[in-house]
This record gives sequence, structure tokens and C-alpha cells, in this order.
Amino acid sequence: MADINKTRRKGFKNAGRSKRDYSYIIPSPEDIRDYTIKDIDDASAPEPVVRRLTAEKPLPKTYKSMVVHSKDVFNQGSAGMCVACSLSMMRFITETKQSKITGQFSPAYIYGHRSTVTTKNGYGMTIRDALSDLVAHGVCSFKNFKTIGEYNKCNKQYEAHKKDLDKIAKKFRPSSYYQLNGIEEIKRCVYATGSALVVVPCYENADPEWHTYDDESKKTPMAYFSDYDKDHDWGAITGYHAMTCIGWNKDGLFLINSYGSDWGTNGKAYWSYEYPITEAWGIVDNNKPILSKAFRKLLDKKIV
Repeated sequence: MADINKTRRKGFKNAGRSKRDYSYIIPSPEDIRDYTIKDIDDASAPEPVVRRLTAEKPLPKTYKSMVVHSKDVFNQGSAGMCVACSLSMMRFITETKQSKITGQFSPAYIYGHRSTVTTKNGYGMTIRDALSDLVAHGVCSFKNFKTIGEYNKCNKQYEAHKKDLDKIAKKFRPSSYYQLNGIEEIKRCVYATGSALVVVPCYENADPEWHTYDDESKKTPMAYFSDYDKDHDWGAITGYHAMTCIGWNKDGLFLINSYGSDWGTNGKAYWSYEYPITEAWGIVDNNKPILSKAFRKLLDKKIV
């Protein structure tokens, strides 16, 4: 099982190359102020969530927090929006359960609203910065702000409509975020809150799409990862990629990607426990919004 804090150079056989750019995620610097699962209490999360996060009883051998349909899977294309897509998916999962929201949230709002303090030549973000912004400002609905694109485009559109977008987004601010250490804590987070964000490395000599170009492999998600080779030299790390975990089985974590519904099976796949994870984060939400009929109509309004 991979150690979440140790990145190892491993990957999959028969891999090709892709033009997708994976340099947008900036690894979050270590910070002793980060919350962990042990720091979550009733002030930041509903009491049942706290019980599930901190319980010592064994987790189920297999688990999925909810069914996510292919229509709700993002396709970031070549844009560096994987963090924003993952966080939007996490809010969607939480609000589907607690507020009965039936539509996705906007990655463009998170990306266009992001802090510019920790970036790489103006692009990308650290996970911690993105989470901090999400807690401070929230996120609007996807129907409000549907753009998929790079930061400059998202930011320009956000600035032109920020008054209306911010009014909606502030209703959907989570209470806090916390760092996860190890597969067990990722599972515990998913079991308690419905989802977790995981970050994996991409390699110089590996296919960033993580498949073997075997058409037959498209029949089952795990076939995408059956050629895992611990001893292959995959070269230097070229970047990182974020995805949303919503479950697990004996073979791996069940992840939702942001490469559209053609990736894996309807945009989702079981991800081998052997593949390294460099960061993982959870969010908790004690801010249950009261949504009037008029406000719910606003969620369907196109603003950008």
C-alpha cells in the first residue's frame, strides 16, 4: 500500500505520451497548522460526521458514497482546472445529500476566484490555497458559470459578474478543511463526508491518461490499472493531478476524474492502492444553507 507522504516513481506498462499539461498543481508546503481528522469537532462538522471520522470500528470492505452519473463528470480539456473540478465535485456530493441540490457546481468560479499568491507563473494553485478560498467564498452553481478554461479567462469573466456570483457562492461555503494521512484516513473521510480529494504524480515516461491503449480494457475500470509495474523506471515527475475519491474496494480507491465520461467507465475508475498519492484532503460542512424557492431558481440562472 502506498505511503501518502512518499512519492515513488512507478506507473503502468506500454504507456504512451500525451499533450496534456500537468504542471498546474503546486505541492502544498508542510504546515503544522493544518487540521487533521483528530482536530474535527462538533463546531466544524455535524455530530454524525464527527462520529464516523473518529470511530475506531473497521470500515466496510467495499463502499461507494453515492452514484455520480456521467453527465455530472467534468471535462477540463487542456485547462489546468483539476483542483477546481475536484472541489466542485466534492461540494456537489455534500450538497446533494444535505440540500437536495440536483446540479453541479462551478470549477470556473473556484479557479477564477483563486488566490494569486502561490502560483506557477500565474497558473495553477496549491490545494491548501484552493481550500482556503473555498471556505472563505464558497462556490456558485455550474449553470451560473459554465466556463471551462484557463485562469485568465475564468478570472476575467468572474470579475465582470462577481457581485451576482458571490451572492450565490457564499451559501455554499464549507466549514473547514483538513489533511489526510494514509489510505485509511482517506477511506474514513469518504465514509464520513462522502468524498476526499487525492493528488497523484505524473511521470516523464508514463502516459498521463493512465491507460494501456487496449480497447478491450475499456470494458472494466480496473483493466486500466492491471499492468502496474513497481520496477519500471518512469523518470522524473512532470506534475500532479487531482481527483475525487468516493469509495473503494479490495483493488483500489474509486475515483472520479475530470477527463470527461470517456475516461475509465463513465469518467470513473478504481485506482490501484500501489500508485503513490502525494496529498489528500477532506472538507467538512456544518453550514447547512436554507434555500428558498427564489434562491433555488437563481441556481438555474445563467450569469456568465
